[in-house]
Amino acid sequence: MHASRFDLHMILPADVRFARMVRDVTAHGARQAGSSERDAAAFAGRVEQIVRERLTGATRTGTLSVAVRRSTGPMEVSISDGRRTWALRLEG
Repeated sequence: MHASRFDLHMILPADVRFARMVRDVTAHGARQAGSSERDAAAFAGRVEQIVRERLTGATRTGTLSVAVRRSTGPMEVSISDGRRTWALRLEG
């Protein structure tokens, strides 16, 4: 993997339109971490699916927390709706 380090946190309102943005950010991070275009797109698609499902079911006042990070190991994405957290790792 490439030596890129990043840590991005987003708080999203209950609006499913933000799911595509999270996909784009995740794909970019995966490419920066050294993934191929194909692997980056596949990983970002899995992240988008979870975000879309959570935002579709969120109440109007609810929010979704998303963190996209990479330190020295694999890239990680965590998604939390305040009740449950989903963690995804992109191995090299």
